[in-house]
Amino acid sequence: MPLSYLIYHSRALLPPDPGFHNDILEACQRNNARLGVTGFLHREEDFFVQYLEGEAEALEAILPRIKSDPRHSNFTVVAEGALVLRQLPDWQMGFVDGDQLSLVELVGVEDGQIRIKSADPMELVDFVVSNADRLCGAVMAA
Repeated sequence: MPLSYLIYHSRALLPPDPGFHNDILEACQRNNARLGVTGFLHREEDFFVQYLEGEAEALEAILPRIKSDPRHSNFTVVAEGALVLRQLPDWQMGFVDGDQLSLVELVGVEDGQIRIKSADPMELVDFVVSNADRLCGAVMAA
């Protein structure tokens, strides 16, 4: 089956609390593993950006559930397309809180909205993969 990727962003409706983030992470790991979806979740300021990869049908199956999650609003798919190889084959889902690379510095914020639509989709993929690698390195070093 061909692989696809999807990147979306949304506005976080919950405080930047590790307990809330751990709940999201556990649900993602459980649900996405069952569907063969891997990816990375980034939280910075009041924004979520998530990169997902897997079979197109699996991504289509989880999108309505993600979109209707009451922990965020202003859900917008930024980029999607075909993928030759997984960028994050060993991650079911990861999470960073902005202590790694800054997405806001990469694309900026205008009128309270992250300007992610102006970014090159492959730069966004590189961004999340780099943060996943940094997070993995920090965990391994600990």
